[in-house]
Formats: sequence, structure tokens, C-alpha cells
Amino acid sequence: MECKYCKERTDKELETYLSEPRCAFDSSNRNNNGEISFNKDNYACGTMLKLLSIAVKTSRYERNDITSGTIAYIPFENNITSGYLVITLYKMAGSIGSTMIVNDDRPVKELSLSLAYAIIDEYKRRGIID
Repeated sequence: MECKYCKERTDKELETYLSEPRCAFDSSNRNNNGEISFNKDNYACGTMLKLLSIAVKTSRYERNDITSGTIAYIPFENNITSGYLVITLYKMAGSIGSTMIVNDDRPVKELSLSLAYAIIDEYKRRGIID
């Protein structure tokens, strides 16, 4: 299974990647609630690229190619939960190493596909991304 943003890509977009894209949301990778959750075996996932574009457009990322790679974060508040999505990756090359949802009063958890869509929708409503 691919996320809706991987499915929406055009052939022209696919030609720009160095490797074959691999979606970060595989239906065989589910969390304890049965939701499709983040899979670190990914490359140029459409949903993750949308999320990274939010972090870039809001200047919420730090890149250090020598020692620690890149970290990005996105604050959010929606009908599912609120907190910060934290994303780690090497450079800005397309493979996402990890994702986590952090909040001051809840345990850290993995990003689910439904929450990823909710965060993207929130930032679309704000006019930050298309």
C-alpha cells in the first residue's frame, strides 16, 4: 500500500529521484491501536515530503551534515491529539530515519498515517502548504 501522496505523484516527479521511492506507510506496519504507522525503510515518501515541506516553510529544522544529520519539528493541534511531530533524517536526501510525537504529558509515540494526514490538513487550512 502507498499513502495518498505517493499515489498522486506524476511520472515526471518520479524521474527526479535517485532511487525508486518507497512509501513510509506500509499496511503491514501497524501500531498497538491497529493504525498504519511509520516505517523507517522509506525513500521519498509523498506524505513525509509534505511534512518536511511544512518544517522548511516554517523554519523549524536544523541541518548538520557532519555529525548529526537533520532534525525537523512541527507543532500541531487537531482533533486527534496535540504536540510536536519530530522528524530525523540524513541531510535532506529523502530517507526519513525516525518520527515521533512528543507532548509534555503523554508518552512518546510513533507517527501514524492518520495523524500525518491530520497534520498536513491543518497546515493546508492555515495556507502554509498546498
